[in-house]
Amino acid sequence: MQLPATSRRVENSTDPRLNERIRARTDAEVVRLESAGDEEIAERLRELDDEWDVERLLQVNASALVMLGVFLGAKVDRRFLALPAAVFHLLRPACLAGVVSPDSRLPQAGRAHKPGDRPGTLRAQGAAGRLRRAPIEGRRCRAARSCRAGSRGQVAPGNYMNHPLASCVLACTLVLAGCGRESSTTSPVTTPGAPETAKTQALEAGAVALQNKPPIEAINAYLDGFHFYNGRMGEQMEAHHYCSILNEDVTQCVIYDGNIKEAKIMGVEYIVSEKLFAGLPAEEKALWHSHVHEVKSGQLVAPGIPDVAEKELMKKLVGTYGKTWHTWHTDKGKNLPLGMPQLMMGFTADGQHNPAMVQERDRRLGIDSSAKRKQREDIAAPPIDAGADAWQKGKVVQIDDPTGGHAQHAAPAASGAQGAPAQSPASAASR
Repeated sequence: MQLPATSRRVENSTDPRLNERIRARTDAEVVRLESAGDEEIAERLRELDDEWDVERLLQVNASALVMLGVFLGAKVDRRFLALPAAVFHLLRPACLAGVVSPDSRLPQAGRAHKPGDRPGTLRAQGAAGRLRRAPIEGRRCRAARSCRAGSRGQVAPGNYMNHPLASCVLACTLVLAGCGRESSTTSPVTTPGAPETAKTQALEAGAVALQNKPPIEAINAYLDGFHFYNGRMGEQMEAHHYCSILNEDVTQCVIYDGNIKEAKIMGVEYIVSEKLFAGLPAEEKALWHSHVHEVKSGQLVAPGIPDVAEKELMKKLVGTYGKTWHTWHTDKGKNLPLGMPQLMMGFTADGQHNPAMVQERDRRLGIDSSAKRKQREDIAAPPIDAGADAWQKGKVVQIDDPTGGHAQHAAPAASGAQGAPAQSPASAASR
């Protein structure tokens, strides 16, 4: 690819009629200032020194947006990494050919002459009677002058955010910042330990910038729902699922106790399709729970995406089955992952959940589970495999905890608020 000379790249990318207008404007300014006094010439040069051209404006915005995008991508949401990519896409033509944007609705940044294109002079008679020379407007030819009117691309320092392009960039940034962000849910526990040192933070920043994390980057869905300990329905908690869809039949989720950086990993959930679940052995099926009620009740939600998209996702989930293990029981105030992993289940009927827990979640996330329930009335509820939700039939599988971290007692295996009693928990070691 043959690139134009730096001194000519902008002029070569500008419409010849616009180049002629710029030359005419420059010549007219020379004629006017030839008869002006030193003071007026000096004032004009000060004005030129103080002006911000659109190219300078873009440089400031580009560097700020790249840094902002990298920071937000590392700390908040990897989707913010699209921001540096967009900045590069916008500025690449300017760097290579002097063309900033093919969109005529934007200021024609970079379409005027580069510094040095027209090194004309301002000539005026000084007090000593000698001819003084000073660079004219062409000397400072702004690479970002608007082609509509020779100097409309110039912006006073401190007011550059009033420029249409800057306003557009800022608006896009704010829109991106608002997309996909949900109200924060903090972890209920604080992990003991010393704060990160500057060295650790530097190493962390380096890892963020240099290392690829394909399994983490594959996480592409956020689900929020509720679990209870198998055999102990009264022990319920909210669960934030961050999931990667492996294929149409298998999804894997990391479960957190919040949706902020400091959230603790509570456990994992594996989700399989109805087709795959049907082929599992009967003993294995007892470890899994159905998702029909979670979806139909409106309790399982996908915060941050439009209702239409969420509904389509729920249509795919309604017939699936999940196997969930919690390894860090922060819902019990444990600030370290103590005790044995526990098998979790999901609600299967109205009256099983703690209403206050759901209402608090809805308030915090700004959603309405009851409204979602109505919106999902037309989602078909498939028949539930008889092997799932085995606790309802008195078969409760749970791991005994010799540390005493969990009370091992039978709880009502309710199909609603009331139900038949469950049998004693079975040790998972025999499974």
